[in-house]
Amino acid sequence: ISLTLFFAFCASAHQISCNENWFFSRTDEIPAAQDPVVDEDGWREVELPHTWNREDAFDDGVDGYYRGPGVYRKSLFIDASQAGKNVFLHFEGANQETTLFVNGEEIGTHIGGYTEFMFDITSAVQFGATNLLAVQVDNTHNPDIPPLSADFTFYGGIYRPVHLLFREPVHFDRLDGSCRGTYHHLENASEQSVDVVVAANLNNNSAAGKYTVRTVIVDADRRVVAQSEKSLELPAGKSSVEDLLQIEHPELWSPDSPALYSRITTLVNAAGRDVDTAVAPLGIRWFGLDDNNNFLLNGKPLKLSGVNRHQDFSGFGNALPDQLHENDVRMMKQMGGNFLRMAHYPQSRRVYEACDKYGILVWEEIPIVNQIT
Repeated sequence: ISLTLFFAFCASAHQISCNENWFFSRTDEIPAAQDPVVDEDGWREVELPHTWNREDAFDDGVDGYYRGPGVYRKSLFIDASQAGKNVFLHFEGANQETTLFVNGEEIGTHIGGYTEFMFDITSAVQFGATNLLAVQVDNTHNPDIPPLSADFTFYGGIYRPVHLLFREPVHFDRLDGSCRGTYHHLENASEQSVDVVVAANLNNNSAAGKYTVRTVIVDADRRVVAQSEKSLELPAGKSSVEDLLQIEHPELWSPDSPALYSRITTLVNAAGRDVDTAVAPLGIRWFGLDDNNNFLLNGKPLKLSGVNRHQDFSGFGNALPDQLHENDVRMMKQMGGNFLRMAHYPQSRRVYEACDKYGILVWEEIPIVNQIT
């Protein structure tokens, strides 16, 4: 049963990579670039992740380093079988002001270059037809958007992957600020037991009804170590629910033994059908300081030794494929490190997943360097 639940995510998530066959122009001189009739002749075909500063950030020529707007366009067929679903476009990162248009309709704008964001595009989508996505991205210096200055390049572009998601009208709320919708944290952690508090934000774009939020925690061998179900009458609109599970004699996460559980949270309707599923890694650990300000992990002193890391790489700028993110973390582990400072901004979720996997503690920073208005 645990194996089936764990991989239910693969069948229910309905997530499609949206990284190929984009056309790009580094200019703001094309009027109404979101208009389907705009001629793309002369535009460059690119794949995501992409940055327009891959080379010019290191170019001392006349043109030099470009900070300004760029436009991406993509034609995307959405099958008629998806009609009735809510449709989302998920950006893992774009720097630094991003405005999305679908079939000429402005959907919204995201400000900030280092966090994930998501748009609900359901109202603008045509099912059983080809849809035009147009994305305007601008990395012009803006005194209201940090960082304002730093010792690293403010690369422009859609420099992390993009995904198309389909969800039932009742689903975990991916528009709650983190693109996740479900969360957990630990309380009363010890070698004997730990309480896992699971929270879910829900969005019901349908009529009120009875639903169940089911959570299962499995170990690395897919054995169930804790499970719970919470029934609720779900009203239309947004709501939230919280539940508590306990794991007895947990296997603790540490750099020497990065044991990971998986938390699978599923939303089930009154007919017993899974309508949404979220899967997240779960490490059991606690930390603090002793009276001499020594760092403690799981109640034991741990010397933190590691590196700072930026999200760029020679020849790629900051538009890195996932494997290069993991390669960096694996290299840190091989050199004996156990600690990573994210300099100086949130980085790709692939970095955090790799740190969980290899046993690296993380210090994450907000993107404020040197000054702020």
